Amino acid sequence: MAQGKGGRPTKYNDELADRMMIEIASGMSVRRLCDEHEWTPDQKTFYTWMFKHPEFLQKYESAKAAQAQWAAELIEEIADNATNEDIQVAKLRADVRKWTSSRLLPKKYGDRTQLDHNSSDGSFAPTVIQNVIVRPGDADYPVQDS
Repeated sequence: MAQGKGGRPTKYNDELADRMMIEIASGMSVRRLCDEHEWTPDQKTFYTWMFKHPEFLQKYESAKAAQAQWAAELIEEIADNATNEDIQVAKLRADVRKWTSSRLLPKKYGDRTQLDHNSSDGSFAPTVIQNVIVRPGDADYPVQDS
């Protein structure tokens, strides 16, 4: 076990971190992971490790991206296995996974907003502003005596 600056020794190590990230990437929440498994730290320690160990935070971000991909892929399976009796539950499960995926990977699964900068009648055409540097004595701009 690694020793911190004081207090109890920390359980943090790369093997434990990787094991937890595999669970997260497979769809498990941090809360559930820490509550249900004896081999994990409590939630407070989990989140503290993100600040104390930059590599842990990077692994967590990668695991959450993988979790979003996993959730998006699971939607088809949920829809394919839905029956008339559980269609509303299946719809809810799919919607939750869509929402989660769109928040974790917005560029891939988020809503796309496209702005149209043109009006249908052309009245909002952009105005072009041009800066011109004028030097005294230029042919187009003669110097005037006062």
